[in-house]
Amino acid sequence: IGKALRTLSSQNVLIIGSGFATHNLSAIFGGKNKSVIPWINWLKSAVTGNADYTEKEKQLINWTEAPGARHAHPREEHLLPLHVAFAASTSGNAEVINDTLFDDAAVSFL
Repeated sequence: IGKALRTLSSQNVLIIGSGFATHNLSAIFGGKNKSVIPWINWLKSAVTGNADYTEKEKQLINWTEAPGARHAHPREEHLLPLHVAFAASTSGNAEVINDTLFDDAAVSFL
């Protein structure tokens, strides 16, 4: 979907992906959100790191192999907008715009 949307940038269309880096609600609201820190660290590195577009794409495709991936995302629907926004980009560059929620570990990307 993201690659199909990529051509919209030439029409000055802004694509925003809205999702959540962690979506294990029992961990978030049960006071155990720190258990997702290995996943958060991996995701930050995968998306904002120095790897080229192809390597970042490969990492995102294989996200379930990351440490704590399924603990942080028992289901992927809240993570997939990041994949769509990444694929829609031409550079694959991202930055962390907020990395806390309820004074605990959570990440958003722009």
